[in-house]
Amino acid sequence: MRAVIAKACPICGAKARGADVNLETKLHPLPVFVAIDRFHFERALINLVSNAIEASGKGQGVKIGITVGRDTLTIAAKDLGLGMDNRDTRENIFTPFFTNKKHGSGLGMPIVKKIIEAHKGKIYVFSNPGGGTDAKVELPYKVIQ
Repeated sequence: MRAVIAKACPICGAKARGADVNLETKLHPLPVFVAIDRFHFERALINLVSNAIEASGKGQGVKIGITVGRDTLTIAAKDLGLGMDNRDTRENIFTPFFTNKKHGSGLGMPIVKKIIEAHKGKIYVFSNPGGGTDAKVELPYKVIQ
């Protein structure tokens, strides 16, 4: 999983630099193996990180990290932007074609959710106006020592 994140984040790096957003990763020190379709999972992470970058203001940061629980691996993407502006946005984030952006199809987050669920995972998004957004992806995992 570290390798997947290590590949997905630099792809978003140019976007972060162009937006003057600091992209920070904090990865688990041990190899963490998850049964995934690497291509699709990278796509999901790129969509997730891109959304966090777009939600951030100049000089703000986006943090991507992995934490390991008893039987789940959690990937968190946290931005310090304005947060989702209203309840309708928060409730429809995974609805295809729903968007408040000037540019975009409204398919990014529905695709993320479908990919995560295809990997037997779950995604949670927590957001408060003015408080940024925290997306958490939980997947079953194994730690190899």
